[in-house]
Amino acid sequence: DWWRQVGAVLERDGKILYEVCNVHMPHEHVMGMRGDPRANFDAGIHTELSCAHHAERRIIAVAAADGVATAGSNLYLTVFPCQNCAYSIVAARIKRVFYSSGYSQLGADETLRSNDVELIHVNMG
Repeated sequence: DWWRQVGAVLERDGKILYEVCNVHMPHEHVMGMRGDPRANFDAGIHTELSCAHHAERRIIAVAAADGVATAGSNLYLTVFPCQNCAYSIVAARIKRVFYSSGYSQLGADETLRSNDVELIHVNMG
């Protein structure tokens, strides 16, 4: 995950609430110091074994920390969310997810759609 640069924007009623990107915990150098636990798996496999704080979950956490409701908002992503992020998106009651590229863990698609989250692919050219 250290090589994947993912951005997220949370918007509601035409107003941008937050913009974030994925970060690594406890600090940005952890992958160089300890190695990448995901290096032993194909993309989409064991996504829970990561030092990355995914942009999707991070933006929801930042909004929660500030007391900002996410229900009914739109989430714009550079990459389709993984399954764990999909759970967070559903729990946050985000209504639309815009994304520009796919992700290998396709179970997130069903999780989002079955919970009335509209998925909108944006072709970036």
